[in-house]
Amino acid sequence: MKEDFKKMDAMLKKINGTSRLFRPPYGEINQPVFNFVRSQNYHVIGWSQDAKDWKYYSQTNYTEKVLKELKNRITEKSIVLMLEDNSKSIEILDEVMKLVVKSGYQSTTVSSCLGFNKIKRNKK
Repeated sequence: MKEDFKKMDAMLKKINGTSRLFRPPYGEINQPVFNFVRSQNYHVIGWSQDAKDWKYYSQTNYTEKVLKELKNRITEKSIVLMLEDNSKSIEILDEVMKLVVKSGYQSTTVSSCLGFNKIKRNKK
């Protein structure tokens, strides 16, 4: 696990710069893994709202169903999970953001919510 984590960390630094946030796969983590992640100076982050974009992917009214999932559940502290490997999620992100604004909220980064400084990005 330690070697896999080091590889992941090095890969993310090349792509993204430095971030100390870790979202466990499926949001599941046990205490030994949590302790290890924290020992590597990462913060374990979850989500409070699942857009369930994975559930509606093959349906024709995809956008409407995802927005309905979120409409009455978004709060000022919501962290919304959408799958990054789902091209439809990217296509409807603008609609999701409009819903957030219409609900009286704004988007921000998890880092700023936690009071972290900006993520250090690699110069290109």
